[in-house]
Amino acid sequence: MRVLSGRYELVETVGRGGMGEVWRGVDRELGRAVAVKVLPPELTRHEEFRSRFRREARTVASLTLVMEFIEGRTLAEVLGDGPLTMERATAIMRDVADALAHSRAQGLVHRDVKPSNVMITDDGQVKILDFGIAKVVADTATRLTATGMTVGTPAYLSPEQIHGTAVDARTDQYSLGCLFYELLTGRPRSAVTRRSP
Repeated sequence: MRVLSGRYELVETVGRGGMGEVWRGVDRELGRAVAVKVLPPELTRHEEFRSRFRREARTVASLTLVMEFIEGRTLAEVLGDGPLTMERATAIMRDVADALAHSRAQGLVHRDVKPSNVMITDDGQVKILDFGIAKVVADTATRLTATGMTVGTPAYLSPEQIHGTAVDARTDQYSLGCLFYELLTGRPRSAVTRRSP
């Protein structure tokens, strides 16, 4: 059994992404279910990823991020049942847009809005997941990562992410449009190759 910081007991992996693995865990001190995000070993060798992850984790040691464990289904799972009605898709988009506006007010750009990063909880709330590659807007490092990798998921990348130029709130708005398209059609938009002028 793996226990982090002498407190968080890892039970099972519940998700993986470009910036880490998410485990269902137990907070031994508070006796409650938590989600624990762990940076993969291959990324710990890159200082920029470690710095981003530390900013995300802030108060949690050993390159982990502990948060509330939420029961529900991601939009990727919901879309397994087929496209949504216009009414349902619009209601979800309104909630996602509100959450992103709140994040933007805190100075954050998510940069990876996609169906697997939006969850509908068992009581119908909409939650945005995985701020692992979120960028602090005031941060001057607005281009590609030090490893030369584009940060984000290709089908939802904004033109500025593809070109490695500065990102801002419009980056998430672009991805939001891609998400809306997928909710209504049941499939991601076709990838389009873009070239700089």
